[in-house]
Amino acid sequence: MWSVPLSPTISQISTAQAIRTYVPIRVKARKGARECQPNQAAVPRILAVAEEPPPLPWIVVCRVRAPAPPGRPPAGPAGRAKCLLDGLHEDRRSGSRYGEFGFAAPLPGDDPRAVRGLAVEVRPGPAATTCGLGSELMVSGSLVASVAVCRPAPNDVAGSRTEQTRIQAERAAFGQAVREAFAVAGPIAPGASQVIRHRARRDEDNTWATCLAVLFGSSTRRRGVPHWSAGAPLAGRRPGSVACIADPGLDALVVYEIWG
Repeated sequence: MWSVPLSPTISQISTAQAIRTYVPIRVKARKGARECQPNQAAVPRILAVAEEPPPLPWIVVCRVRAPAPPGRPPAGPAGRAKCLLDGLHEDRRSGSRYGEFGFAAPLPGDDPRAVRGLAVEVRPGPAATTCGLGSELMVSGSLVASVAVCRPAPNDVAGSRTEQTRIQAERAAFGQAVREAFAVAGPIAPGASQVIRHRARRDEDNTWATCLAVLFGSSTRRRGVPHWSAGAPLAGRRPGSVACIADPGLDALVVYEIWG
């Protein structure tokens, strides 16, 4: 079993059937965003498969250790999802390719046929990343709250200005639905992990930013206009561990789970 401890005493996220351990990822700044690509020194550390891998799609669990100023936590999972997932496959526009180092990429791609879940946890420490691939996600600890939302999250990625306008409107509507659902649920105690379950849709990293901002809020402002996520139900909390999982048997469109 490949496990990812969230802390020595709190809980863990793990995959039931681990098929590889991968310690990649070189991070480059590109136009203000993170870009991940295989690191030649790290790629040979992909371990041989010890058992027959489970059938696709898989769940990806990424454990990140990141430096942080004294007394402050490192930046959380929110801005890391796409970077981490892109670093595990070849279907991207730039960066080194695994084939250059004589290895096959851990993932054939990042669409729903290959990936049905992505979990990212961030803890302070010397910079290091470890990724595990498996068939199931297990979150230890106890379920603090489960909140069903009656509206799907829109795509984060816009291909045109018109689509961007539409996405912004859908984000505002989704945010309203989330706030109403959490208002009905009442006060929720802090949790160590957040799991977002949803019906099958687009690539797992394509709604990550919206799903987290609507829950925790955002400090982004444009010309003094409040962000569309203003009033987020868990604003001010800093998530250290987040998972987003496709669940085709889900009754609701989206379910937010808080684990402690």
